[in-house]
Amino acid sequence: MPDPLRGQGVFQSLEIGLDSWLQAGQLRQVLKDWSDERYPLYAYHPARHLPPAKVRAFLDFVQQIAREKARHR
Repeated sequence: MPDPLRGQGVFQSLEIGLDSWLQAGQLRQVLKDWSDERYPLYAYHPARHLPPAKVRAFLDFVQQIAREKARHR
């Protein structure tokens, strides 16, 4: 399997969590014309119940990261 951190191949991913590799030059962005494309992230859980605390904490964390990323664009 190709390993993009070792310069093997191309992959498509959300930018969330890639900052350290991008800043270190271990990954580089290609096809920049496509980089503004957004990928929605959905979390499904039973509507009748509140999500467990761990799930709620994860969802809050992801929302915070997404807001910070949106402000820096």
